[in-house]
Amino acid sequence: MPTEPFAGSRNGIPVGPGGVLPAPRRRPPTASVASLLERLQPRLRRPWGYPALRLPVDAKVVAYGEPGSGKSTLASAVAVRLALDGVPVLYLSVEEGQEHACLERFARVCRWLGVSPPHQLRIADVQSPPEAEGELMSFRSTTGGRGLVVVDSETELAPSLNWTVSLMRDPDLGALMTQHLTTGLEPKGGREVAHAAQVVLHVKGFRVSQRKNRFEAASDFHIIEDLDRQPSRAPGDDVVHLEDWK
Repeated sequence: MPTEPFAGSRNGIPVGPGGVLPAPRRRPPTASVASLLERLQPRLRRPWGYPALRLPVDAKVVAYGEPGSGKSTLASAVAVRLALDGVPVLYLSVEEGQEHACLERFARVCRWLGVSPPHQLRIADVQSPPEAEGELMSFRSTTGGRGLVVVDSETELAPSLNWTVSLMRDPDLGALMTQHLTTGLEPKGGREVAHAAQVVLHVKGFRVSQRKNRFEAASDFHIIEDLDRQPSRAPGDDVVHLEDWK
């Protein structure tokens, strides 16, 4: 008769009283698993200004549409709401001669929300890729490399495609880029940028259709009517006036 490999086992498997397998030992997570869990913490989702748009702060988003469709208003609303929640935001206004319109748009969004312009929001008017890169470097140094970068519009920086692609692949920064439409009604930006995007929004008549969302089920929303007007963190002393943005 064959003998068991060792006492208290059956076919080499340790057993407890009555032949019941013992409960597996609970072991603490290894260092690699613990570090992975720590890295996933910043990816907790929060509303990007809209209940239908719950994303991690470091999400990569592309919004495209025709002129006047509401792309810049959407970008401004997202920038203000996340800044009110304490997220550092850099808004790069790239379209030449639109600085006054940009500031007026932000003032309008703040009136909708009933708040003062948040201190966490930094607006920069840039006309070239080197200027945009300089603003981004300054933003990284003051925020520790974290926050949200809005590029309105990324199409104007097309000659510097490598710069925009590298931003979309940054593991720490979130990115929201607006794009124009081609004659074929497709996003007028590099395919690399669209491929790197985790969320793609089509804006038409101030309505947003989520064409791609890798984080959760997508639903449509209206830029003005569905704006979340209850910031999770009320503005305090860290607010500045509109003229201080200039």
